[in-house]
Amino acid sequence: MQTAEQNHQADEILTAEDAINQALGEEVVINGRPARPVELQEPIKRGEQVIDKVHVRKPRSGELRGVYMEELLRAKTDEILKVLPRVTVPPLLKHEVENLDPYDLVVFGMALVNFFAPKTEMP
Repeated sequence: MQTAEQNHQADEILTAEDAINQALGEEVVINGRPARPVELQEPIKRGEQVIDKVHVRKPRSGELRGVYMEELLRAKTDEILKVLPRVTVPPLLKHEVENLDPYDLVVFGMALVNFFAPKTEMP
């Protein structure tokens, strides 16, 4: 039997998961490729421009060159940081990716990993 504290912790985990799922918008198509919009919790400032929404495109094999797939599927930070500049619209620069808010990084990681799940399992 679970204690009230364990139930509360489970609710917090579900709430965090729900928040991340809400951050991933519906799949769209950009230049013939599936993409997911990500609303940034902390917008990126690029000169006068403020980027508050970024699309993550499904990577092609060449965009995964030099990436350890097993580690990407485990959402290892180094691999996510390596892939994001290659698959984002607008294209994010390396220093912008390295300065992402941790929450935004997690959401980007989920967006990438979701592209590798069989379509029947995708949210």
